[in-house]
Amino acid sequence: MVRQLLAGLHLLQIVPLILGASGFFLFWRRTRFWFPRYAHILAAIALGVGVSVVCNVPPDAPISRAGVGAKVLLALAMPIVVYVYFVVHGGQAAAYRNKAKTAAEMAGIIDRFLNRATLYPQEWNDFVECKHPDRTLECYRKRCDELDPLVNRPDPQDAKALAELGRMVEELRRLPAND
Repeated sequence: MVRQLLAGLHLLQIVPLILGASGFFLFWRRTRFWFPRYAHILAAIALGVGVSVVCNVPPDAPISRAGVGAKVLLALAMPIVVYVYFVVHGGQAAAYRNKAKTAAEMAGIIDRFLNRATLYPQEWNDFVECKHPDRTLECYRKRCDELDPLVNRPDPQDAKALAELGRMVEELRRLPAND
């Protein structure tokens, strides 16, 4: 009876983990499996540490008796831990939000703001508050920042400012792709 209860509780732990992992995977897929460069650098360092650990394992250690496959898995476990930690603690989502946007992505953010369909509650604020490295696109971001007090408030929003944001969406979509 107790064993069945413990097995049921174990399943209750596994289900949220699987659901959470699938949510992270869906976000990762939506961002086209993108990670910032520094996450890859940390994973490469972790791989170096893993290889170093495996190379320095004494011959009488249990992992040495398990064979070469176990040593390879141990070395690969280190970068996996880095990536999992990065994803689970929200690093990928935060880095993706702060990634420099293309003209089409900027148009999408403005359009979603106008239609009240932002991807997350602070998407508009993140957009208007983060400088853009491209001068042309930075001019559009600055103009959005100037219009922010007129449109980012409860009703009534300024109709002229909303119309200007709509024109900016059209202009941004006509700009050549700068991926």
